[in-house]
Amino acid sequence: MIAVKNLSARLGDFSLKELNLDIRDGEYFVILGPTGAGKTVLIECLAGLHRLTSGELWIDHRNVSS
Repeated sequence: MIAVKNLSARLGDFSLKELNLDIRDGEYFVILGPTGAGKTVLIECLAGLHRLTSGELWIDHRNVSS
C-alpha cells in the first residue's frame, strides 16, 4: 500500500503541489504525463531522494515522510 497525502516538493525551479494518490496492495499503477509534469520527481520522493515541502508518504501503513 502506498498513500500520498497532500505531497508538495520543490526541486530547483520545479515543484509538485498538493498531490494525492492511493495505490492499494495488489494494484498495478502507471504514471503517465508529458515531459516536465513531475513523474520522476514523484518517484524520487517515494524513494526518499528528495525532502517533502509538506504532506505525507505512507508505505505499508507506516509514515515515511520524515
